[in-house]
Amino acid sequence: MAVWCVHCSSGAQEVVPLAPWAGSMAVPSGIHAYSEPSSALTLEHARSTGEARRAQRQMLHHRLSSFSVSRYVTAETSQTGGLKWLDLDAVEQRYLLTAAADTTVEAFDIVTSQATSGGHQQQHLKPVFTLKRGHPSAHRYQVTSICWYPVDTGLFVTGSADQHVKVWDTNMLEVACDFECPDKVHSVAMSSFATSHALIAVATKNPLVQLADVVSGGFTHTLTGHRTAVWSVCWSPANGYHIYTGDASGEVRLWDVRRSGCRAMLDMNATQRPRPAASRVEQRSLDGGAARFVSTAARLYTSAGPTDTSAGTRGIKRPAAVEASDRPDDPYSDGERPASAARALAHEGPVTGIVATADGLNLVTAAADNRVRLWDSQYHHNRLVHFANTYNRGAYPKRLSSTSDGRYLFYPRGDDIQVFDIALGRQIALLSQGHYDTVTACVYSPLTNQLYSCGIDGALLAWESWKDEPAMVNQQQPQQHHGLDYWLAAAAGRRAASSMAAAAGPAADVDAWSDDDGDNFV
Repeated sequence: MAVWCVHCSSGAQEVVPLAPWAGSMAVPSGIHAYSEPSSALTLEHARSTGEARRAQRQMLHHRLSSFSVSRYVTAETSQTGGLKWLDLDAVEQRYLLTAAADTTVEAFDIVTSQATSGGHQQQHLKPVFTLKRGHPSAHRYQVTSICWYPVDTGLFVTGSADQHVKVWDTNMLEVACDFECPDKVHSVAMSSFATSHALIAVATKNPLVQLADVVSGGFTHTLTGHRTAVWSVCWSPANGYHIYTGDASGEVRLWDVRRSGCRAMLDMNATQRPRPAASRVEQRSLDGGAARFVSTAARLYTSAGPTDTSAGTRGIKRPAAVEASDRPDDPYSDGERPASAARALAHEGPVTGIVATADGLNLVTAAADNRVRLWDSQYHHNRLVHFANTYNRGAYPKRLSSTSDGRYLFYPRGDDIQVFDIALGRQIALLSQGHYDTVTACVYSPLTNQLYSCGIDGALLAWESWKDEPAMVNQQQPQQHHGLDYWLAAAAGRRAASSMAAAAGPAADVDAWSDDDGDNFV
């Protein structure tokens, strides 16, 4: 099979350099500002002083805080029914796939447009290819989910409401594999970190989660345990065999495809790390001083459970679950209880999105109960991080996104997008005045430092940081630091008529909505 994998003209990927920014930067409480041209802490100087990593983190925070709709990059989509899903290839981070409600599937090259827009020229993103309803192998109903083959861009996968999951050859635009599912497909996903399998996790309106194998062309696994429709599915970046699934009742389950049954369930009431596995400690008996080994957990549970009559623990009562945890071959010997022991809920509504950070340390879930929760990926407990104002309009799956370092989260909230510091739950930017209807998916490109989003309104938008805005600051005066409210409003493209802006002079008093002032912004 031919591989559709286009490289840059130089034969290798070229990372776009970070452009300086001369505007005024807000300083929220507890966060130190980082001024680029005036400060000696540039990236080049930081490498020599050993603070390059800290400077890069501050630069990323600064860029995300100043995100707004790109003035130079626009997309020309041929769909008419609204966009449902996005996916960016993990190999080159160059080709963006879109899935629409009218069965249209398109791909865009975002690296070429980024190189052109760097010269401040209006660039239109045109589809590299388009699959429409008239294609002989196209889906009959809306395409609800789409993803790239993780190894290269020669294949991509689509899931549709017509109960079919199709694997497409990108070169020929023909179906390589077709899997018929028992019900409407909600989400499909492939692991970008797995090296020993090529399984497609399929979440459908049916409670069963199925795994389709691209190599064999059939279903190899069926994960049973959910009681309602499964909406979201996500592979773990820390283990290529682990899958997270979320259903309409609020359950989030962890599966291991090498074992039968559910590995763990996320419980919103579990806010602490589980007790470690029972260790064998030596305890002296009172009669004769003979040494015997008693489980630590056995001494804690003395009220319920069957009596253990084995040597060394005679007369001590403990639950059967604790006994199973003491066995060295038990799969839950790390202190976790089996998921069948009790039904735990991660949310009080349908789980609309699951995203795992690239470092594999955290898991973020969102649901129709207007809650976003942060979980520890290793011990599966709620970290109790509060994300404010995360109302969820529309009870259907949505794609969340995070940065490559796992520090920032992009959450579609109605017709705008919130940008959060994951560890603190603090909102650093609000991306609004771009979409006119509900945002369904967003994906961040670390190569171009851009965020791409789509929605029911059918718009495909690019969000990027401001660059070289001389109208916002008078070079003859020191930089002014505004408050957080002004900064959040400015990041969304609005200008508040405040006394601070009026005192800055005519250069700072600019109407952002006027077309005549386009020369003052770069």
